[in-house]
Amino acid sequence: MTVEAPKRKRVRRRRWLPIALLTFAVLAVAGLGVAAGIVMSVARTLPALAQRSPTPFLSTVVLDKDQREVTKIYGTENRVVVDIDQVPKHVQDAFVAVEDKNFWRHYGLDPRGIARALYNDLRSRPLEGASTITQQLARNAFPIGRERTLRRKLREAVLAIERERRYTKKEILGMYLNHIYFGRDAYGIESAAQLYFGHEPRADCPAACQLTLAEGALLAGLPQAPNDYEPITNPEAAVKRRNVVLELMVQNGFIAREESD
Repeated sequence: MTVEAPKRKRVRRRRWLPIALLTFAVLAVAGLGVAAGIVMSVARTLPALAQRSPTPFLSTVVLDKDQREVTKIYGTENRVVVDIDQVPKHVQDAFVAVEDKNFWRHYGLDPRGIARALYNDLRSRPLEGASTITQQLARNAFPIGRERTLRRKLREAVLAIERERRYTKKEILGMYLNHIYFGRDAYGIESAAQLYFGHEPRADCPAACQLTLAEGALLAGLPQAPNDYEPITNPEAAVKRRNVVLELMVQNGFIAREESD
């Protein structure tokens, strides 16, 4: 009798296994169908937008007769665009280390982040998950909304893929650095460098006016939460965040431990 009981259990398992597999397959196909439908509906709304280049709002610089800056006039955003080739390498590396360590290798998306967003949406949970630099550019430079929904996340993903198709990685990083917000009405790396350090993020300016490694790391830590980390009113939080960026630069091979120390 004790021998027959396990046999009956094994038989029951074998009977239920095909049903379980079939149920799983049906649910998987249904989930893929839902996801495909959402993607197609989102994609139909984006072609015209995807063809546009992100054009930042620029500040007007007033010069005197000797071509010296007198003041800046800006509307909605205080921004001066700088070419990515003029941004020191250690500053570029700081942003990549803290925001998107795989930036130079991926095609614009974080597949795990997209999968997590789909899973949370299907379970009616808030969307979360890190975005790539290209996705952040799409979110900040195009009018796709800021709501935490799957539809907005997919619009962001489509635009990110289109950015990667149309531009080089250096161009994308340059657009990102010129668009992001650094707190205190400073948009873009140039305005932020001038505001917080009185420096220019330009590799061709004299050494005394260039951003140092520490300054570049501090600026790289701001976009995640500019109001919390900006160094004028929150110097301790800014330094802690800067140290996080320096540590990430070490971990990802951008600088040596001695440089971080």
